[in-house]
Amino acid sequence: MKVLFFFSTFLLIGFSSCHQPTKENSTDNEKDAYLNIVDSLINIDPSEALRRINHFLTEYPQNEDELFIKAILIKGEILSLRGANDSALIHFNIAQKKSLDLDNAELYLRSKLALGKILYSRGEYNSALEIFTTVQQLSSDQNLMYKNTRATYYIGKYYHTTGNFNRAMDFYIKALQQTDKDKASPLITYLKLSIGKCFLNNGDTNTSLYYYQEAYKNAITTGNLIAISHALNHLGSINNILGQHELSLHYHYLALELRETLALPSEKAISYNNLGRTWLKSGNIDSAVIYFEKSLKSSLAAEYKKGTVKALTNLARTGHQNKTEMYQNALSMAESSNYNAGIANARLNMGLLYFENGDFNKAIESLYISLDKAKKSKLSETIPHIHKGLYKCYLKINDLQKAMSHLEEYSRLKERWLLEKNQQQLAEMFILFEADKMEQNNQILKADNQLKEMSIKRKKMLIGFIIGALILFILLSLLIYWRFYNNRQAHRKQMELNHQLEIANREKDKLMSIISHELRNPLYWFQNLTKSLSIKHRVLPPETTEKSLLALDESASQTFHLMDNLLFWSRSRLNRITPKNDLTNIHLLINQNTRIFSSILEQKGIMLVNNIPNDLAIKTDPNLIGCVFRNLVSNSIKFTPSNGQIIIDVIKNSENIVFSVTDNGKGIEPAIREKLFKQNKEISTLGIMNEHGSGLGLKLCFEFIEMCGGGMFLDSEHQNGTKICFSLPVPIAEAFQTVQKPETFSANTLRHKVSEFNPITMD
Repeated sequence: MKVLFFFSTFLLIGFSSCHQPTKENSTDNEKDAYLNIVDSLINIDPSEALRRINHFLTEYPQNEDELFIKAILIKGEILSLRGANDSALIHFNIAQKKSLDLDNAELYLRSKLALGKILYSRGEYNSALEIFTTVQQLSSDQNLMYKNTRATYYIGKYYHTTGNFNRAMDFYIKALQQTDKDKASPLITYLKLSIGKCFLNNGDTNTSLYYYQEAYKNAITTGNLIAISHALNHLGSINNILGQHELSLHYHYLALELRETLALPSEKAISYNNLGRTWLKSGNIDSAVIYFEKSLKSSLAAEYKKGTVKALTNLARTGHQNKTEMYQNALSMAESSNYNAGIANARLNMGLLYFENGDFNKAIESLYISLDKAKKSKLSETIPHIHKGLYKCYLKINDLQKAMSHLEEYSRLKERWLLEKNQQQLAEMFILFEADKMEQNNQILKADNQLKEMSIKRKKMLIGFIIGALILFILLSLLIYWRFYNNRQAHRKQMELNHQLEIANREKDKLMSIISHELRNPLYWFQNLTKSLSIKHRVLPPETTEKSLLALDESASQTFHLMDNLLFWSRSRLNRITPKNDLTNIHLLINQNTRIFSSILEQKGIMLVNNIPNDLAIKTDPNLIGCVFRNLVSNSIKFTPSNGQIIIDVIKNSENIVFSVTDNGKGIEPAIREKLFKQNKEISTLGIMNEHGSGLGLKLCFEFIEMCGGGMFLDSEHQNGTKICFSLPVPIAEAFQTVQKPETFSANTLRHKVSEFNPITMD
């Protein structure tokens, strides 16, 4: 039971702490959800619920909205549970008035019901009935069925308390039918307990026990700790009637433990009273007196009149020295609250006291009043004792006729009571038999369960062994796969290294071939020309000398260009080139890198047109882009006929800048065009004048443009010239100025222009 209590409390308090609203950012929906959680917490931990509702009212004081009314109602209900009925009444009256002002029917009916419950606990049954009847009618009109069901239940309690058990049963059954759809409703627990009590009042112990057990199951399902304590209390009472005192004490102590934990004075008073009755019936008067006194104290603190009447009556029955005063106080309180069962018991005991004191007329008067109230409340156990008392009184005053009449009634009722007692004992025996039979079945089931558990354990061991074997197999498989995978990766890496080595060897062979063949020829001619000039320069005519010098210039330019490409190519292969973004004037860069071609341009009569604006500057690597322009112009010169034209131009869009080198040469054949930009392919073809090339130029251009973040493409038709373009991203670039008229250079002009700039030193 403690585990259930603390688990339920932990869940609700933990959930509510995560959803506690703050003044700054909470919405009405969040506040309402928080209040609903606190409302649910009432039946698990009233102290925590009170702390949280006080915090809420401190954060949102004196508002006139529905949330404030709901908070006031919740606080009033907590105070009522704690026995502070006067404070609770103040809260309920405030809630009733404000909900009426806001025309909120649900909150108004809830506050009315709460007021009725307070009046009922104080013994003002008729006033409480008026409220319950009003709530029942209004809730029916407003289609608020939950409020209607609760009102119906409390009307049934009124008739139950006043002794009209059949009428009470009608209201209980009606309310139970209305809540039947909501199996988790705590109200079902209270309805089944009340129905069971009606059957007990009519002498049907078996049916009563059945309803008590069903109520307890429902209370456990809902997790409502107050409802659980009520169910335990009723199970304790019926076991006391059945003579199962130890079991009765067990249930009552469990109920008391919960009620003490929840700090509910009126509920504790009921548990104390029932424990006292159980100890009294088992013959332990001292323990009974202790618990009756505790019950009286708790009832007075909670203003629980019904409990006070019971405690005073039971305490006086133990032979207390102030028993006369106690009976009188109990009678006075029972009469003021119209508590018929309390009046009947108090009048019976007062009549017996009058008889002991010799005041037979007062005894007869008191016993007749007791008989009337007992009949109204159907107190089947009390009525025979009243007739017995009247018989003794009339016998003392020599009214033998009335004495015999009451003796006959006493005998008849006693006989019926004995018959009912026998039936009850038979029922108890049947219950004990069923319990014993159930215990035997439980033992059989327990043995069967033990066998099943052993079988399950064996199966678990087998399954564990199989799982272990599977895990071992999986681990071995993973190990084998890991080794296979590593070997495959190593083999793949070795193949890649072999492939790279093969490529490196091819490139080395290519380099050696270029050095031995392409570089040797220009150097050989350069050596022959210089030797010839050094020996014959005095006798050679000027025209021959000039041609020889031009040939030397062309040979030196080709050799320099080839060496430059070889240098860039080798650095590229060794990954030693890192692009550097410097602000570069493209017009000047082109002039600087094409000056080496002045002789060949003049010799072939080719016009080079630089259409790049003088003030165009972009951030890029000048060495790489200069090499690109140099190679593209070199290729154009190679394939452009005499008196041809080479144009360098630029196009800029929103994202890229595109440069083009266009010639009117013989173009590129389709078969060669497809292979131009493929990796590991160096394409070399003879120029118009059978000029040789290394095949490195376009490959270097393609690689360098990619390093700078651009792309390269061409537009060429065979015999219709070639246009090679490359694009560069321009993250930072100067805006275009008005494009000036293009500069057109002949070979002599170009030579004069480029001589204005210092040569570029290449790394």
